[in-house]
Amino acid sequence: MAAVGFGKEHPIMTIPVPREISHFVLLAIGAFLTATVLNLAIQGLGAPFAVALSKRIARGWLYSRTRNPMVLGTLLFAVVLGFWLQSLHVVLWAAAWLSPAWLILVRVYEERELELRFGEPYLDYKRQTPFLWPRVRSAKRACPRDAGRTAIIRG
Repeated sequence: MAAVGFGKEHPIMTIPVPREISHFVLLAIGAFLTATVLNLAIQGLGAPFAVALSKRIARGWLYSRTRNPMVLGTLLFAVVLGFWLQSLHVVLWAAAWLSPAWLILVRVYEERELELRFGEPYLDYKRQTPFLWPRVRSAKRACPRDAGRTAIIRG
């Protein structure tokens, strides 16, 4: 990784974050990434990076909150790796170059490929689920049996 080498050669921009904290966060994100791969394998019957194309759309668990939890986790991992290395260069590289490049790739290539492969079911999933940042569901939305009920307040 060129940013790591550059950061080591030019250590003027260090981040004074204790490595123990960022190490713990890296482990947590690693566990999250493992969960996204398992979620895709179990629900989509596939594997990431076109190792094995999904046979169906993974809509449950992590994929019900965002269409791209694996991308989100990987980008967060790259940023936190910069904190672990205490290198502002790595953080800036991840935020300014890696993130936009990867997001464009996913938007232009992967989403189009999924639209072609799955058609209307994927378009429906795309309309209902945010691209990257998870939507926090309210308690009312999380409980479908209560949908449509109204409370009557008597005074």
